[in-house]
Amino acid sequence: MASEAHSSPGAWQQSLAAVRSLIGRDLRVFVNPAALEAPIQHATGKEEAESDEFYELTPEDYARLVSKKREERFLKTAKIRDAEAAARRSKFAKATLRVQFPDSIIVEADFSPLDLVLELVTMLEKLLLKPEIPFHLYTTPPKQILKDYNVTMYDAGLVPGALVYLSYNNDFQGPYLKEIVLASQHSDEESKDQVLAPPAGSPPRVASPEETRPSSQQTVPLGKGSKPRPKWLKLGK
Repeated sequence: MASEAHSSPGAWQQSLAAVRSLIGRDLRVFVNPAALEAPIQHATGKEEAESDEFYELTPEDYARLVSKKREERFLKTAKIRDAEAAARRSKFAKATLRVQFPDSIIVEADFSPLDLVLELVTMLEKLLLKPEIPFHLYTTPPKQILKDYNVTMYDAGLVPGALVYLSYNNDFQGPYLKEIVLASQHSDEESKDQVLAPPAGSPPRVASPEETRPSSQQTVPLGKGSKPRPKWLKLGK
C-alpha cells in the first residue's frame, strides 16, 4: 500500500489531505517494524492475561511506594504543588502521541497538553473502519489503561509524548483502519526511521507487553524469598 502511494505522489498527497480534512489535524501513518519482527505477535487484539503479572507490586513494594509518596505530599503545601505543576505544564507546547494498532500500524498526531484524552479517542473513532466495536487504550510499562477520557493529556501522563496501544475487548482481527488512512501510510524505510527516531521531546519507544517477556535480565532480586521486581520500578531505600 505504501509503495503504491509513493509511486503516485499526487494520490498520496490527496490521501493525506483527505485524512487531514477528516480529523482536523495532520496525521502520520507508518508501520512498526520492530513489532512485526517480534517472535510473538499481537495479532488478535487481546493481551494475554499473564502479561500483567510482571508488573504486579509485592506488598513490600506497595508499602514502600505509599510511604514515600505520603512523605513527599506532606512536605509541600497545596499552593506550592499547584505552582510547580503549572510551571511544568508551561514547558510543553504540544503532546505528540502515537497509537499502535494490533497489526503494528502506528498513527501519530500532535495535541495540546491541555486537550482532553477524549480528543484522542474521538480522532481514533474517525479513523477506525468499525468504530462501533468496543476498544480500550493503554500505556506500558507499567500497564495503565486510560479509563478517564475527561482528563487533560498532561494529567494523563501523555506529555510531552507517549506510545499508546489500542486493543479490542473481543476477538476482532481487523482490518482496523479506513482505506483512506492506510493509503497515507509512509514507505517501509520511512516507517523504520519514524520508529527509530521519535519526535523531539518525546520519551523513547516502549515495547508492548508481547515484546517484553520476563527474563533473568529483566528483573532484579529483592532478597531471599522476595518476588522479582521489574527494573522500571525505582523506589527509595
